[in-house]
Amino acid sequence: VQIFVTNQQSFSLQRGMGDVQDNGRFALDYIGRDVRMADLRSLVNYNPDRFPGLVMATADINGGTAGLISGNDVVTLGLGSSDQLTVQHASTSDNNLDCEGNLVPINNMVVNRYFLRADTPAGSPSALACDGGNYLPPNGALAGMGDQGVVLLSAVDSFQVLYGVNDGSDSGCTPVRFVTAAARQAMASPPIVAIKVGVLVRSQETTGSLAPSKGFQVLDTVISASQVPGDGKIRRLFTSSMTLRNSIPEKCTF
Repeated sequence: VQIFVTNQQSFSLQRGMGDVQDNGRFALDYIGRDVRMADLRSLVNYNPDRFPGLVMATADINGGTAGLISGNDVVTLGLGSSDQLTVQHASTSDNNLDCEGNLVPINNMVVNRYFLRADTPAGSPSALACDGGNYLPPNGALAGMGDQGVVLLSAVDSFQVLYGVNDGSDSGCTPVRFVTAAARQAMASPPIVAIKVGVLVRSQETTGSLAPSKGFQVLDTVISASQVPGDGKIRRLFTSSMTLRNSIPEKCTF
């Protein structure tokens, strides 16, 4: 019986570690593909300054509201407060989809909003979700945005984003510093050339007795050891830096 119990605990631990690893990489890869599409332009001639790839103000999208734009500490779920990221790019074919799987007509802007919410069916108090929508520039109505979206990853404790801005000292090619959404919105519109995304993922199931957590540093957010529950779930931090290649000046070389 002791051997059986020990093997069962070992199996649960290995399965939990594998799930967390796969889920964390999936989340960053999914968001990364979207971010690299940001600022992609269609054949329609419209003012690119009005529809930037990262939505930082209500005027950046048609029908924009404060609840739809990128922001920091907008959701208090999981461990501490989490950010929200809204990305948009032009649909260059009739086969493009938003993050909810809805078809977006050619030349419309695809808008995807990433945030944390509860996943009640899975019994998760904090999950990474995405709300998708679209509109036709310059004056088309925004459709499909503002709901609960779809869950991408059911067990996420923290979602943080920092924005790499350039003040022109490097010809606008590389980020000079990384700031929060609130700090960027308070600036005189320096270009955003990259972002950093941090995701703290937990296992779905309890995996047995684990050593007490020492806490986590999720980009600019500190989660102390006292904030981490002793629920026997594995937690792992994943971070990634992503370049907004469609926003970088053509003169830049890497």
